[in-house]
Amino acid sequence: MGLLIAACSVLCIFFLRDVFLLGSNQEHVFRKLTLYFLLMSFYLSAAVRTVYSFPEGQAFSLLRSPRIWAVTLVMHAGLWWAASWFKRRPNGRDRMWLIAVVPAPMLILSLIAASHRLSGIMGSPSAFNVGMIASAAWVTFVLIGVMVFRAFYRGWEDWAWAADLSAIASWTGIGILPFTGVLEWAEIALKYD
Repeated sequence: MGLLIAACSVLCIFFLRDVFLLGSNQEHVFRKLTLYFLLMSFYLSAAVRTVYSFPEGQAFSLLRSPRIWAVTLVMHAGLWWAASWFKRRPNGRDRMWLIAVVPAPMLILSLIAASHRLSGIMGSPSAFNVGMIASAAWVTFVLIGVMVFRAFYRGWEDWAWAADLSAIASWTGIGILPFTGVLEWAEIALKYD
């Protein structure tokens, strides 16, 4: 149950990030939302297909792979750097929405973990189908969230807050560490000192 709560927390942070980043910029909204829809649908469906093509135990061991967790940490560090860079630039707010269309591994992993747990709770025989439905629901909820946000807060201009929220979302990349074995190695190393 703890994994589901952690995954849902990450999803909430990313939902807010994407809604604020995509909803606050007034220019070319339809193109931005179309790009978000296409890219996120691709990222999420590709991840769900890849993860559910492996047996369950092998999918978990894949998470422990240094390739996966190192890429996750590097990508999230890059997202944090981008949010900080856009925040410091006077014209950065016009391009800050690009952060929302870059793949965020912890968002993808959290969606997969939540869909896997939900399929177990619902007794669904196909976690893959639940994962695909959850991916479609994610993109749909973000698009609806952007439309609602724009309807009520059309003049919202707190770009520093949007950048801070993006930076906070980027820090969720550290959530990959419990799966990696790095903490176990650190614990072993500290015992020998």
